[in-house]
Amino acid sequence: MLALSDYLGISISMHVIQDETCPELSRQLALSGRLGEVRFSEEIGVAAIFLPGSLPPLVADLTLLHELGHLAAGDLLVAHGGGEDRCVYSGLCRRRLAQARPFASEQLREQEANLRASYALVAGSLGTENPYVHDLYNLP
Repeated sequence: MLALSDYLGISISMHVIQDETCPELSRQLALSGRLGEVRFSEEIGVAAIFLPGSLPPLVADLTLLHELGHLAAGDLLVAHGGGEDRCVYSGLCRRRLAQARPFASEQLREQEANLRASYALVAGSLGTENPYVHDLYNLP
C-alpha cells in the first residue's frame, strides 16, 4: 500500500469500521453486493478504503487488495460513458500503475481488480523470489 501511495503521490489509508459502531456501512455494502469501498479526493490527495470489521481475515485481505487494484489500474481516475472516456484527475492519469487504460465495462474492471488481488496475495506469500513479482500489475 505504501509503495502504491508513493508511486501515485497520494495518501492511501484503510479504515476498518466495526459493525457495532456503524451498522449502516455493512448494510449498504451488502445491499450493493460489495465487500469494501474506495473513495478518492484529488483536492486533498487522499484515497480511503473502507472495510467492515466483520469480514474474515482472508476476505478482508483480498478486499483490500481488490480496492488497491482499482487504484493501480486508474479506475477511479477515468469517467466512463458518453462514448469517449475522459480522465477526471489529469495529474494522476499519467501516473497510474497499469499501462493500459481502464476498461469501459464495470464488469471487466471488477474482474481485473479481482485478478490483481489474487496475484498480489500469491506474490505476497511467495516473497521476492517469485519470478512474477516484478510484473505484478502488468496483466496480460
